[in-house]
Parts: sequence; structure tokens; C-alpha cells
Amino acid sequence: MSDSSSPSTHAPTVQHGRWGLFRWQCEPDGVSSVSLRLHGELDLAGAAELRYALLTVEQSAVQISVDLGKLEFIDCAALGALDEAAARAAGRGKKLILFGGSGQVRRVLELTGTPGGAEHRRLAPRLELVGGGAAQEKRDRDAV
Repeated sequence: MSDSSSPSTHAPTVQHGRWGLFRWQCEPDGVSSVSLRLHGELDLAGAAELRYALLTVEQSAVQISVDLGKLEFIDCAALGALDEAAARAAGRGKKLILFGGSGQVRRVLELTGTPGGAEHRRLAPRLELVGGGAAQEKRDRDAV
């Protein structure tokens, strides 16, 4: 399912995994924070891999920053996995933050009422998207 690189005394441990068109990479981001970068297409098939990634990193981190910037597709199963992780984090006094995301990913977040997008129905009540929006999409287009 997943693999992780072996710890080194000179560099932080970087963990990574993949499932079909979805892949993830996690690395320390300070003393008690981790950055989890999601890439590709994240659907029902990849949701189990996402759950594995989140469970792996949330054991040691006080804050998990999930970068959606390289994610091209997300469905509600994957959104549910993120929401479950946010609930676990909140229950332990920790924090899960989403950032980045454009195109279809942002649209799904808006339609589900994730804060940072349009407030429709809140299907994932514990998730909050930081940054992004129209300004972020313009910066993403200009960067290409």
C-alpha cells in the first residue's frame, strides 16, 4: 500500500505513498507540524490511502497542513476522509488545515460548504480551507 523512506540522522523523515493516480508526500514542517502534499486524482479508490497517510502523520503532529495545490480531482469519499481526520485532530486538541486547491477541487469544497468557499450545505463541517479562491487560481494560471 504505502512506503516510507528510512529515517536519517541528517535529514527529516519523508513519508510517501501512492494508489492509482493519487500520491502523497509528508514531511516535517517545524517541530510539531507536518505538511501533507496531495497529488493527482483522489477518489473512492484512493480514500483508503489518504486515511492511511493521515493516520500515519497525525500520531506525531500537533498541526497537519494538507496542501491541495497539486490535486486535480477530489470526490466526497476523499472529503469524508479529510473530515474524519479533522474530527480526530480536534478531539485531541490538534489542528488540520487545508490550503491550495483550484478548479474541480475548489468547486467540490465550495459545493460542500467547506469554509473558505461558498456556504451551501456543510457536508464536511470540520474542514476549513485557508487561502485560495479566485486570487489563488489567477496566481496558479500566471505561474504556468
